[in-house]
Amino acid sequence: MLTDVSTAGFVLLKGVHFLSTTAIFVGLILFIGWALKNLKKDKLHKLSLYLLVGGILACFIVSLFGGYGYHKKFNKGNYDATKWCEAKCGK
Repeated sequence: MLTDVSTAGFVLLKGVHFLSTTAIFVGLILFIGWALKNLKKDKLHKLSLYLLVGGILACFIVSLFGGYGYHKKFNKGNYDATKWCEAKCGK
């Protein structure tokens, strides 16, 4: 099953998650510095608006699929993913 991960796999996934989060944070800091230095006010405003709207939409889309993990954790594994997917996806 998708949620069954061994201890070694969990440690590997945790490490990958940590490294990718660090890379995102460093990239974000560098991008902000570059944008403030090189972009004019109107282009900076337009870019920030696109990034804000895109980020909010991505969060909403991803949150549709977050229910499976939430129910898996709080219902102590007594959750049928098929019923959840049918309810959310209409399949």
